[in-house]
Amino acid sequence: MDKNGKIFGKINIIDLAAILIVILAIVGITIRFTSIAAENVNQKTNFTYVVEIEDIRMYSVNALSKKGLATDKQGNVIGEITNVEYDKMIKQLVNENGEQVKVTTPLRYVAKVTLNAEGKDTDSGYFVGENTELSVGSSITMYTKYSNCSGKIIKVQKQENQG
Repeated sequence: MDKNGKIFGKINIIDLAAILIVILAIVGITIRFTSIAAENVNQKTNFTYVVEIEDIRMYSVNALSKKGLATDKQGNVIGEITNVEYDKMIKQLVNENGEQVKVTTPLRYVAKVTLNAEGKDTDSGYFVGENTELSVGSSITMYTKYSNCSGKIIKVQKQENQG
């Protein structure tokens, strides 16, 4: 420190203290917010979810029953098909008397496809693939080796981590 109170003749002690406080504040804020965000975003979790696909042919039911991986449009894995259940497609129509009646649609089915997936549990929700949100009632399109179809998520269950 010279006679003017400057260190190395360029900066004084008060300026140095102010710079150090600003640097420490920036480091502290960065550590505080990035560690929480990283922890929430990167928390890997296993999910089981069920997609209901309506008005499909038996060919598509059989293709889904071969199981395997399901992907989104970009090719990101959104789960592995573990079970496929199906039933006849029933629609509600109005007959000539104005009454509502339930009618079985010939050669059409409703499939419930169960998938297991590894995804992220964040404050914003559950996600699989890159950004496919798992929420009951939302639509999802899945691509398999043998079939492409769209359906509605009817159940999402977070699996408890074992170990």
